[in-house]
Amino acid sequence: ETCPQYLVMNKYESDRILSKVNPPIRTKEDNEALWKGIRDGVITNLGSDHAPCSTKHKQEFWSATVGMSGIETMLPVMLSEGVNKGRISMEKLVEISSYNNAKVFKLLPKKGLIDIGYDADIVMVDKDKEWVVRNEDLSNISDFTPYEGWTLKGKPVMTMLRGEIIMQDGEIKGKPGFGQFVPASTAKK
Repeated sequence: ETCPQYLVMNKYESDRILSKVNPPIRTKEDNEALWKGIRDGVITNLGSDHAPCSTKHKQEFWSATVGMSGIETMLPVMLSEGVNKGRISMEKLVEISSYNNAKVFKLLPKKGLIDIGYDADIVMVDKDKEWVVRNEDLSNISDFTPYEGWTLKGKPVMTMLRGEIIMQDGEIKGKPGFGQFVPASTAKK
């Protein structure tokens, strides 16, 4: 598994306190090695490591809270820096972010594919939509994003859960209580 921050951030160009995560952000060479690992099938899963916190918890490096918000920027970063820059295909992105995760957590045959008997969880994206990341436009409890000011190309424009539209053009449409708990497992059989 890897996460977007390990693919696009490096210790020379990122705010070392705001982007403090475990394992730490490394070098551009490490970024490229991880992209290669995805293309070669060595890295099979994408996560977000979503751990929102406040800048008040990130004042000094050694005592700074480890983590950052990442769930809302995960797909746009991967579309912009992966798919649109030719580092990975759209099919590979779907594989590492949806199908393989559903497989690892034993959510097949309910999640992970668009097929008869599956939940019809679908994200529609506009691969060409350019936008600037601003924390004030994100829906998280953090007061910062390490991607602040980044211009990305590619953005989700509609999300469906069990066939119902829950987000469209950045507006939450889902109704409270519509979510359902889906038990996952990593136990070997």
